[in-house]
This record gives sequence, C-alpha cells and structure tokens, in this order.
Amino acid sequence: MNSKNEKTDSVYVRVTPDEKRKIVSNAAQCGLSVSEFLRQRGAGFAPKVIPNDAAEGFYDTLCELVDICYEQVDFLTQQKLMRVLNDYESDYLNPEEEVEDEWLPQDFGL
Repeated sequence: MNSKNEKTDSVYVRVTPDEKRKIVSNAAQCGLSVSEFLRQRGAGFAPKVIPNDAAEGFYDTLCELVDICYEQVDFLTQQKLMRVLNDYESDYLNPEEEVEDEWLPQDFGL
C-alpha cells in the first residue's frame, strides 16, 4: 500500500552541462541532494543556502576587529564599518533573501 509521502514517480529533465553544474552547486550550498533540491524548487520553495564555516569564521573575526576600532574612528567611518558588516552578512550569511528575489514564481498557466 502506498503512503502519501512514498515516492513512486520519476521526472526526467535534460539540462546542459552548465545548468547541471549550477544545479549541483546550488543543491550542495543548501545541504541538499540534487533530487531534494529540485523537489523543493518544483514545489515552490526556496531552499536556504547554508553558510560554510569559513564564511562564519571570517564574519566573527571581522566583528571583533570592528569592535576593537569602532570607538576610535569618526562617525562616517563607523557607518562604513557597519555597512561592511551588514553587506557581508546579507551576501554571505543570509543569501537566501537575495536568491528568493532571483527565482521566478511558479507559472501554473492560470
């Protein structure tokens, strides 16, 4: 007896080698198999990219450096430092916000 979540059907697609590399890379960045990544995308979800340890370690070090010099610089430099931290965080630690904007919503032909 088939349960509701049992996977019994297959979907085959042809992609270019470049498209395959992008799909495999995006799936890996999200910590998902290619099948699960495509399944989530096909269901209308935007899988979240998992930041790697190097990105998080660099961000922690950057925060420590900003903390050390923050009070010793002028207001404009403080603003620039905070902008660098915010940009890094949004680009490398929370990129799903930007990625969601790039992905087109599903077109159901309605």
